[in-house]
Amino acid sequence: MLVPATSLLSILSIASSVVAAPSFSFSKWHPTGLTPSGPSEGDNGAVKRSVVCAVSNSMEKRRSRVKKLKTMRKPERNNKNSEVTIPVQFFVIASNETLEGGWVPDSQIMDQIDVLNEDFANAMIKWDLVNTTRIINEEWFEGVSADNDVDKAMKTELRVGKQDTLNIYTVELTRRFFGYATFPDDYDEDPKADGVVLNYRTLPKGSLAPFNEGRTLTHEVGHWVGLFHTFVEEDDRDEDGCNGDGDFVDDTPPQLEPTDGCTVQDTCIDQAGEDNRANFMDYSDDSCMQLFTPGQVERMREELAVYRDIDA
Repeated sequence: MLVPATSLLSILSIASSVVAAPSFSFSKWHPTGLTPSGPSEGDNGAVKRSVVCAVSNSMEKRRSRVKKLKTMRKPERNNKNSEVTIPVQFFVIASNETLEGGWVPDSQIMDQIDVLNEDFANAMIKWDLVNTTRIINEEWFEGVSADNDVDKAMKTELRVGKQDTLNIYTVELTRRFFGYATFPDDYDEDPKADGVVLNYRTLPKGSLAPFNEGRTLTHEVGHWVGLFHTFVEEDDRDEDGCNGDGDFVDDTPPQLEPTDGCTVQDTCIDQAGEDNRANFMDYSDDSCMQLFTPGQVERMREELAVYRDIDA
């Protein structure tokens, strides 16, 4: 997308240059309800996911969102079994025109969209990359974090489309974070904040192994379509534990803690089923993430119909 000259004034006050690419046909409370996901260092120095989530994934917030959805749900949805296509606007934010500076090639972006389409195929959701915009802006690349002023400035300047358009921004983030996303019901309150911010190293063939097969974006887009983590957030474990409402989806087994790596575990031994290590909404390594359950598919399509004005 070529950014019109009239809209470049605020970008150019910070950025050194703007380059257009060809088009293609978790942490402390954040008031917008952002849900960050991030890594930490294991005992052997390997990167692993850590439990770093905003209050929007707390049990109280989950209950509030589900209650709100029930009051707004549509009694009849005509296209429950039809494929829906969602436009994607992809923003590559970089500090310079090197891979280390965030200048990811088109091939990685296309591979990421392919992964997204593969992962959401059973939900009959197709993601259509409409445009890729490349911007050199060191402050945005290095300074963006969930709901900070840099995040707001970047999205206010760049975001394209309405609630039915997925905006993705790749930036550096810190080693603590893989990405963060907004939920569907956040849109009315702050439309410009809507979208997914992603650590560019998590794209397919990126440098953040074992989280470089594109499943971080699948996980974050899972939040964007309304899904919670399959496990109980740390602050809620003592109160809700394995007997609470979990992710409010009936066919995901109760899970107390996130999966570390690809370990087969059962953190709720008194409940049926092992933990959800194959589920995209757990914290497993990318190679272990394989599925959304039918219940999750039903939830995301309902969220799309209610909040994103998508006939799903």
